[in-house]
Amino acid sequence: MQDKRQRIYRWDILLLAMSLLMVYQRTYCSTAPSPAKKLTADQYLTRYGYMARFDGTPPPDKRKNAIGEFQAYAKLPVTGVMDEATVAMLTGPRCGARDTEKTPSRLKRYVKQGSTWKKMDLSWSVHGSPQPRAKISSGTVRVTMAKSFKMWKD
Repeated sequence: MQDKRQRIYRWDILLLAMSLLMVYQRTYCSTAPSPAKKLTADQYLTRYGYMARFDGTPPPDKRKNAIGEFQAYAKLPVTGVMDEATVAMLTGPRCGARDTEKTPSRLKRYVKQGSTWKKMDLSWSVHGSPQPRAKISSGTVRVTMAKSFKMWKD
């Protein structure tokens, strides 16, 4: 009688183990991200500057471009598809700062405002004399400064 119970007990354990393995395999080997992961991925892409905010679901082309930008930034193969590697990189630890800054393609280096500097004569001085071991004469310093100002003027 006890031998029969042990066999039944072994079968129960074996069936339980097989069931757990099947459930684990199904959840672990799933290739398509769940809708919750897609929502989270869209939130991450928006939060870190890859995609603008949308009411509802973003257009597929905008989402694909944003995923591609992130994959390029993260040095992943650029497919534009939210695969497991991309999801893992998106949900990894971060500092919270945006990854990208949207800037215009051409930046202005200066803006001419019409105002000019009225002072034409500059006075300058070098504080602290050169070290005696440096063997730089005050004449060399004057010539170098004159060249610098001429270069700045021209």
